[in-house]
Amino acid sequence: MYVEMRAQKHLEELLAHLKELMLKHSTIDVLNEISTTYNLLLNPDFTLHSTVDIVFSQLTDDLFSNCKQWMEALKDQSLIDEDNDDVYNLGVNLKRITSLFKQVDLTRWPFTEELINIIEIGVDGNASDMIVVPALTSLHLHILWSLQGLDETKPDRSIMRNIRTLTETLVKNCHNLLKLGSQAAQQEAFVILCDLLMVFAKQLKNRGALGVLVHIPDSSLQSTMCDYVMERVFGDAEGDTEPMTDEEAYAQAEKLNDRRVLLSGFLKLVMYSVVEMNVAAPVFGQYVKFFPDYGDLIRTAITRCREASPLKWYRTILLSLQQLYSTLQEEGSGVVNHTSSEWSELKDLARRIALTTGFDLVKCRHPIVGIHRDGIKFALQDYEKGGDDTTPPSQLDFLDIVSEFSFRLLGVDRTGEKGILAFLRGQLGEGVLEEVVKKEEWKPLLNYLCSLEKYQAGMGGTKNGEEHETSVITHSVKKKGGRGTKRKQTQGETETNKSLRLQTPED
Repeated sequence: MYVEMRAQKHLEELLAHLKELMLKHSTIDVLNEISTTYNLLLNPDFTLHSTVDIVFSQLTDDLFSNCKQWMEALKDQSLIDEDNDDVYNLGVNLKRITSLFKQVDLTRWPFTEELINIIEIGVDGNASDMIVVPALTSLHLHILWSLQGLDETKPDRSIMRNIRTLTETLVKNCHNLLKLGSQAAQQEAFVILCDLLMVFAKQLKNRGALGVLVHIPDSSLQSTMCDYVMERVFGDAEGDTEPMTDEEAYAQAEKLNDRRVLLSGFLKLVMYSVVEMNVAAPVFGQYVKFFPDYGDLIRTAITRCREASPLKWYRTILLSLQQLYSTLQEEGSGVVNHTSSEWSELKDLARRIALTTGFDLVKCRHPIVGIHRDGIKFALQDYEKGGDDTTPPSQLDFLDIVSEFSFRLLGVDRTGEKGILAFLRGQLGEGVLEEVVKKEEWKPLLNYLCSLEKYQAGMGGTKNGEEHETSVITHSVKKKGGRGTKRKQTQGETETNKSLRLQTPED
């Protein structure tokens, strides 16, 4: 419009008003609208681009210059006191720069050293959030704009070195802020970490020469991020009360939305293998407890992780269940209360996770068998094989948790020659299963055996009632002498089971 109507004077008035508004206001919504307007006017396809760029450059020069002056004035002063005029002015100016950075590339202005200085002061706890948070965001945006400006075929090596250095510095400081910073600084640091780690994930190697910029988080950072999610997402949610007014309900909904953003950011890192899957085991353990608020997010992550790596998935799921089980043991001084709501919740968690494996039993065969075998090992880990003592191991009731996955087993994996029953006999020792299974203190073992037989019968068996409950015991005992008898094929066994008979997963 300004070009077609030759309204140069009106354009100058608009730019003057925009600059005045930018320097006068500090409300983030107003600043974002002004920044969006500048972004539209700075379109290089417009003939008025050069005029707008000159005015915009003058504004940006003033903003950066003012920040440097106030930082110099505060060199020997505390940056915590927001009532200090210089501290307040510095914070507001950084907010304006951050707002512009979201819409316009400001990397040509050298200001990264000052931003890093502010962030490091914040890590030491000597700077206000109104300064630290926009400094974090501005440095983050500087890195992203620098990356976007690189030529993938022949990138500038000096810019790449600068990006790598700034990325490592920002990741390190965000890691420290997660442990030491205020709640606002922690949240901004976490969001930035989720974004940076995704941008510089190993998938960046697909972009040719930019592969050298890949940044892999160390185990300490991964654990810190998981701890933050457990505390900020799940810990804070436990303190929520029923809202009494519409205002309280709205505030609670806003908090829930913020937590969902944090959780989804972390789970995305897990799904794309940026964060190791086993690190997320405590998060997966909250699936049932916080199902109304986060169930959809956690379920999606569990499903995607299984599709990406079934081996890592079953080990992570088992680790999650073991962690929750061990917590119950510690709270009960070594004994799990089977009448508690926590125990029921743990069993429900195992069953719901089993349900996420879908309808194709063949596709999820190996991870389900892995859960059973490793679960048996965990339940019997303090059992002395070959000894005379038949005292049940202290974690035997973990088999009740493993039994929730029994309905996902194929028939050949339950009672085949290399199936779960044979594996269980091998773990207990020759002749032990039939000796201890009817003892009251070994009841979890009987329950587990019945879970295997129950679903075996449901897949085509004919046993029921009392005969059904005890048949699995006699079925697992091999006759001594000779080569033994071959297990008869049940009447309803499917063709799938027949074809899989020689493909049973090994230990």
